[in-house]
Amino acid sequence: MLDKLTYVGNLANLDPPADQERFTFARGDICDAPPLASVIPGHGAVINFAAETHVDRSIASASDFVTANVAGSRWCCWTPAWRPGPSRGPGPHR
Repeated sequence: MLDKLTYVGNLANLDPPADQERFTFARGDICDAPPLASVIPGHGAVINFAAETHVDRSIASASDFVTANVAGSRWCCWTPAWRPGPSRGPGPHR
């Protein structure tokens, strides 16, 4: 699990799953390819629960909403092909 731990993040909520052998936690942003790329290998699926869903906050700061919900989803899709380099973008699509 990768989580930015913003204003609503709470590590205590992860206590039950943290006891599971297959569970690992990394603090990071889904819009930041290197940390995302470090946690994706070895998994058969990626599920994005990172969303700015508080309506009042999305109205007050629409850019945060778009960044987390749109750009974050894009990085979740692109990161398996991401390679570090000058463009800092996705690698060649296969």
